[in-house]
Amino acid sequence: MPVSRAYINPIANRDPNQYQAFTDVANFVDALEQAAGVRVGGAASGTTSTPPPAAVSWTITAGNGHFLLQMDAPQETAQQPPVQHQVASATSQAFDAAGAVTTFTCGFGETTRDVIDPGVTKYWRLRSRYAGSDWNAWRTYATSAGVVALSSGTLKTS
Repeated sequence: MPVSRAYINPIANRDPNQYQAFTDVANFVDALEQAAGVRVGGAASGTTSTPPPAAVSWTITAGNGHFLLQMDAPQETAQQPPVQHQVASATSQAFDAAGAVTTFTCGFGETTRDVIDPGVTKYWRLRSRYAGSDWNAWRTYATSAGVVALSSGTLKTS
């Protein structure tokens, strides 16, 4: 089961440094779970009974040194809890070691992420899960023209 980010989100406006520290710890624990194949609760990987969510639509707006990611929120019901998204960026479409891959894990129910990364061109991909489910498959960001790399442009501060 992924580390809950519900306790982290309220900290964002009060103390950005503390928010980043908690987010980094939660991302590390998630990566450790994935690498070890063991969930924090001790259950073996792949023993979850909840199937992963269907793929959601998403958009990225790039400019002024930012990548603004917006994921559509699926309908939440008593049977379908909030979804957690994980996005990754890379300078290589292969998302390999040479592509400087960076992964961001959003909190449950979080549907936007503003990534400040000026002056770079990156490819993006997304996957999602429910608490207690495995991740669905990675989907690379594409437009009607196909898979595209987006440029963040120069950072604007005013």
